[in-house]
Amino acid sequence: MDRTSQDAAILLENRISYLELPQKVYNYGGSWYGSVTRSKSDYLKSNAKVDQLQYFIDVKQTYNNQIKLRIEEPNITIYSNDESLLYKLANNHTDRLKEVHRPLDDKAVEVLNRGEIISKTEPVFPYKVQLKELVFSDINIKHNILDYLYNLEVEDEVCLTKSLVRQLSGNHPYFSGAYFYAKEEKILTFINLICPGLISGIFRLTKID
Repeated sequence: MDRTSQDAAILLENRISYLELPQKVYNYGGSWYGSVTRSKSDYLKSNAKVDQLQYFIDVKQTYNNQIKLRIEEPNITIYSNDESLLYKLANNHTDRLKEVHRPLDDKAVEVLNRGEIISKTEPVFPYKVQLKELVFSDINIKHNILDYLYNLEVEDEVCLTKSLVRQLSGNHPYFSGAYFYAKEEKILTFINLICPGLISGIFRLTKID
């Protein structure tokens, strides 16, 4: 799927086409994973606004050095050190604005500048591990990863989300992305070995008094 275009209409069409590829509809042990991708494509057809997507593409180009975008479909999060700029950008689409967050104090700013996530409580599992969307070439890889994580969960080394378990336990190759929490980064070595590139980000959680 081509992601290099700066035309929102083309990118949206490519995304929907990718989710509707005929060869993506298979039955593995009675599980139709094509329904997962079709539901996503139906959501995009009903809710995606080309003008809004184009606006944020242009915003990213214009303010490339002042903002960072994080896409968790269907949501977009914008980060910036310039609060007034954020409000300026948000004012153009207030009908779809969900929430605005700002650091409480300088200590919070310091934590965020380190790329960490602020936690309200002392985290038992201080690392959030984000896994990216992909199509597994081998279903066994998915199941091996889940078995590995299950063993770590028994040892109280990780905390698994329901979405992660549901997707990794299914008998279909499509994986829409998910996350889990871990006590130590070293447990990720095995995942990187059996599925390089699956981990898209590792974020430390930090409690601020």
